[in-house]
Amino acid sequence: MSVWQARQTWAELSDTERAFIQAPKLDGQAPPADWLQQLARVIRFDQEVGTALKHLSRITLALLLGVPVSAAGGFLLGLGLEVVLPGNSSPIDPGVFVGLGVVAAMGFVVATVASMIYRASWNAVDVPDVLTETVVPLLQVLELELPAGAPVSIQLDLTGTAAPDKKVDERETGSWSALPHRVDTWYRDPWLVLDAGLFDGSRLQLAILDTMRKRKQTKRSLSGKRKTKWKTKIKRRIRARLSVRSDRGLVGVAGEGVEVRPTQKRHHITAELREQHTTALCATPPDQVVALAARCFAHVAHETGA
Repeated sequence: MSVWQARQTWAELSDTERAFIQAPKLDGQAPPADWLQQLARVIRFDQEVGTALKHLSRITLALLLGVPVSAAGGFLLGLGLEVVLPGNSSPIDPGVFVGLGVVAAMGFVVATVASMIYRASWNAVDVPDVLTETVVPLLQVLELELPAGAPVSIQLDLTGTAAPDKKVDERETGSWSALPHRVDTWYRDPWLVLDAGLFDGSRLQLAILDTMRKRKQTKRSLSGKRKTKWKTKIKRRIRARLSVRSDRGLVGVAGEGVEVRPTQKRHHITAELREQHTTALCATPPDQVVALAARCFAHVAHETGA
């Protein structure tokens, strides 16, 4: 049922929505409400795809378990028949059950492979969870904080941290003839930037940048065999930057992770949080990003009435 629902929703999507699902990127300006409306059906489809993938995983697992069960069942039936009716007294050759078990096991193998291929086709249209767990909640917060109809500039790229166009460097040490051999590849992925003007004329920018290093290392083991290992390390930088008019007073001094840069026209307060992850495009709790913005606001004096 979940797969059928996802197929129905896919048929209802516009070409623009389908293009976003296949290559999830946004770049433009619009009020938060418009962005949320634009993403509404995409989010609904993504939720249905997530449910469908769970169901397909269970089906694939059941089919995979059917391989040894059917083979063992055929063998045990044949063995049991041989024990109960030894010699030539059995009207059915016990080997028939063994053969049927093998045929059934092969059928389960084919069905398992087909299920895995079908699941992969759905996985290709599964939008990363950061859309619903990070991006959408931040847009909802901005919708509450901004003047009615105020636009938000968004640059969103969820096409993957290891996309070829995000590769920034590659270094190779050693060689295949003289092990160990190592290849380090770096990727830079600024997958989210939100920029908006606030009620008091200030500007707030929220950004998340992932820098990934993929290492492929080949060594020779004590037995003389080549062994290759892959390791991925991701450093995430979450940044909130607040720009306010120069006539606004500053409170306190910059602390750890906070930079205050006053100028003649505007004051710029930047708060950063750095993290390490092992999975690309993992979700950042929106509360963390909002807390960074609050640290910026804490350095600005409140405006007083005339």
